[in-house]
Amino acid sequence: MKHYDLLFISTFINLDTIEFLLRSLAGNRSLKLKIILVAQNNLAIDIKAYQNEYNSFSVISCQTQLSLSKARNLGIDYVLSNDITADCVMFPDDDSSFDQDFFENFRSQILPGYCYLTDVYEAGSKNYFKHIVVKQGQDIDRSFYTSVGSVNMILSYDIFLKTGKFDELMGVGAKYGAAEDADYFLRTLMSGGQYRYIESIYSFHPAPQDRYKKMTYKQMLKRFKSYGQGVIYFFFKHKMYFDVFKSICRAFGGSILKLGHLDFKMSSVYMYAFYHRLKMTIRLIICE
Repeated sequence: MKHYDLLFISTFINLDTIEFLLRSLAGNRSLKLKIILVAQNNLAIDIKAYQNEYNSFSVISCQTQLSLSKARNLGIDYVLSNDITADCVMFPDDDSSFDQDFFENFRSQILPGYCYLTDVYEAGSKNYFKHIVVKQGQDIDRSFYTSVGSVNMILSYDIFLKTGKFDELMGVGAKYGAAEDADYFLRTLMSGGQYRYIESIYSFHPAPQDRYKKMTYKQMLKRFKSYGQGVIYFFFKHKMYFDVFKSICRAFGGSILKLGHLDFKMSSVYMYAFYHRLKMTIRLIICE
C-alpha cells in the first residue's frame, strides 16, 4: 500500500482538453500526487513526459464513452481495489489546471480531517470562474450546494470512503443530466464531512463561452430537458420540496421574460423546460 498527499480522479473523452491538466502538473515539486485517469472512447495517452518522483499515474481504458458519474466511479473502484490511500481526494475536470502555488501551499494550508471548497479562476487570469462568497475559514453548510463543482471540492480521505460513489442516474450523459456534484456534496455532509472555505488554495478553468449561441434549437431543447429533470430529481432525492417549486417557477418566469424581450426562440426553450420540470415533479410525486 502506498500513501499519497493528494489523489486526483479525472476522466476525459478528448486528448486536447486533458493536456490542460497534464501540463499544469509539471509544476508539482512538492506533493506526492496520484492521478487516476479514466480514458474513454478507446483513447490512448502517453503520460511518460509527466510522470516523475512526485506525480504517479494510472490510466483506466474504456472502449466506449460513459456518463461522467459512471466514469468517475470506475476511478473510485480502482482506488479501492488497489488499496490506494491519500490525505485528500479531488475530482478535477480534464481541462482544469493548477499553478505552482497550489502544490507548494497545499500541505501547509489544508488541515487533516477537514473538507474544503475552493475558488476557481478563469485560466490565465484572476477573474473568477466560480467564487465562494464567504470569509476565509468560514464553515460551509448544505446551503452552498449551488457553489459546488467537482473541481472545487477537496475531500478528506475518510469522507471520500464514507460517501461512496457518484449517483449514476445523474450528470452529463446520464438519465438525468445535472446535479451529480451537488448530490455528492450533500452526501459528503451526511457522511460527516466538515467543510471550510479556503482562499489560498484554488484552481483554474477555461473561460466560459456562450454555449447556447453554439447550440442548435434541438440541442438546446435536449439540454434544458435533461438539466431540468436532473435538478428536480436532485431536489426530490434530498427532500428539498420548496426548491422544486422555485425551479419550476424559474423556468416559467424565464419564458415570460424572454417573451417580453421578443426572444421567441429562448422563450419557447424555457417553456419547454417548464413543461418537463412540471412533468418530472408529477411523476416523482406519484412514485413516492
